[in-house]
Amino acid sequence: MHGLVDTAGGVDRAAGDRERLVAAARAAAALRRWLDGLDVQIARFLAEVDARADQTLAEAGRTSPRDAARVVERVETTDTVPALGAALDRGDVSAGHIDVVTAVLRKV
Repeated sequence: MHGLVDTAGGVDRAAGDRERLVAAARAAAALRRWLDGLDVQIARFLAEVDARADQTLAEAGRTSPRDAARVVERVETTDTVPALGAALDRGDVSAGHIDVVTAVLRKV
């Protein structure tokens, strides 16, 4: 994880060679996927102790109620499709992937 942070955070104008910038973009995307998984884990555990987990997430994360509700929906989706939850935990998929599956499940 530290290596990803160092790679993504070590970008500045002087580091303008293509390979370094591509590595930084990949590291940033991997960090984002890791954070997506962490958000779902936090929401899952918070829901066990807080009946209004979505509201608490919105306040704690200084985000909109809709964005927080989307994180809670991701918990439900990963519970329904455990393999997808495992892929999120590994950082193989992002929150966007989970949201697409959530939308499909809603239609089924």
